[in-house]
Amino acid sequence: MHETPRSRLIAYGIGLLGTIVGLFLRWHLSPVLGERALYSTLLPAVMVAAYFGGFRPGLLVTLLGGLATNYLLVEPVFTFGPKGTGDVVALVLFGLTGTFISGLCESLHRAQRRIVADERRRAEETLRETEGRFRQLAENIHEIFWVRDARDDRMIYVSPGYEVVWGRSCQSLYEEPRSWVQSIHPDDRDKAIEHMEQHRHGVFTDGEFRVVRPDDSVRWIRSRAFPILDSHGSLSRIAGLAEDITDRKLPEEALRESEQRWRSLTEALPQLVWTAAPDGACDYFSTQWTDYTGIPESELLGWRWLATLHSDDREATRQFWTDSVAGRGAYDVEYRVRRLDGEYRWFKTRGVPIRGSDGCIFKWFGTCTDITDGKRAEKELRLAKEAAESANRAKDEFLANVSHEIRTPMNAILGMTELALDTPMTEDQRQCLRTVKSAADNLLGIINDLLDFSKIEAGKLELDPADFSLRAMVGDTLRALAMRAHRKGLELVCHVQPDVPDALVGDAGRLR
Repeated sequence: MHETPRSRLIAYGIGLLGTIVGLFLRWHLSPVLGERALYSTLLPAVMVAAYFGGFRPGLLVTLLGGLATNYLLVEPVFTFGPKGTGDVVALVLFGLTGTFISGLCESLHRAQRRIVADERRRAEETLRETEGRFRQLAENIHEIFWVRDARDDRMIYVSPGYEVVWGRSCQSLYEEPRSWVQSIHPDDRDKAIEHMEQHRHGVFTDGEFRVVRPDDSVRWIRSRAFPILDSHGSLSRIAGLAEDITDRKLPEEALRESEQRWRSLTEALPQLVWTAAPDGACDYFSTQWTDYTGIPESELLGWRWLATLHSDDREATRQFWTDSVAGRGAYDVEYRVRRLDGEYRWFKTRGVPIRGSDGCIFKWFGTCTDITDGKRAEKELRLAKEAAESANRAKDEFLANVSHEIRTPMNAILGMTELALDTPMTEDQRQCLRTVKSAADNLLGIINDLLDFSKIEAGKLELDPADFSLRAMVGDTLRALAMRAHRKGLELVCHVQPDVPDALVGDAGRLR
């Protein structure tokens, strides 16, 4: 037992109680043990007093017990005079025995105090070493470590990282434990206070909020806190870690904003937009798909979108998409999609792979454009083209028939004119017949030109080159026009420069 004022009082009390008990046992023990042995009835009291109090309480009880026994229990009673040699020896033995017991207990007490002191010293050294390692760890990690008293919110410890992230001193937090709340962004403050209230109820929390530093810069913090219970299972302290996640949060925010802009853009496009994983399973469909088909996006993901295609296009599209994902060609296909009202409309779909820095595909992006109206216009254009070609063929056939019908009388006119020119006639008559023949030749040329236009449209025009005189060809052409020009009061004159060559090779009829 530790020698404390309380233990000494207990020792003195037990000693006095033992003495009193010994007095009461006098008449019962005296016939059995004899008067000299009555000293030994107080030894238990001495032992208990020495055990609880040490040397001095044990010695005091021994002294008081010896005096009380000599005075009250040994004949003649109520006197301290010598009672005989045996009584003196018994008293001395009792005193020595009590002193020995008291000394032995004192030695045990001192040994126990040394052991306790050594254990305490080792515990304190261990605690100092542990605290040193803890501080070294807490001050060298990137996170902010803190410990707070759960009863009065007093801040027990905060690592130096608080000053780096919050931009405020640790001392200010020790002086005002709730000052960190005032630095929380106003939009996040209620959430941070709610987390702090959960701490007090021993609830593990994990949350993110923004901190406004004194220079008005904003840092994102992730805070995790957990309860610490005492030996009785009651909440005594709250410990936590605060991590600066600004460098990670800002890219996430930028990515989220970029994705939001991208989704806004896809929702504004008239096309149906979709994306797919590298294996070809679609993972996104714009709202236009839902508005058009009446099917929720969740029921289109993966390969289930194929169910919206026309049954005649479904398998071919699936195979085409599979080949494109396998790298065997670009994805550019046309198929029919069932609309909300059950009508199938034609869509042209294009998908392009999006590759990362390593060249590997990490996403497919595609659009579906409604080409039904274009398909109809194309069909109508094709029908119109076929009709025009049919009309052109009919025109060619008509021109061929007309030219054939005209050539028959023209050949007769030319033949009879040539026969008439071989008969005797005046010079004026001959000149008139020559003019008639020239005009007939020109008319036959016009008929041939009509056929040439048909040949030109068909890409089959052929020229008939031959030697001819340019001046003679121009003169014949003007003679055929001179009579009509004369009737209109016009004089038709042609002048060819001397340096213009006359002998040429070409198709004189088509030139005329």
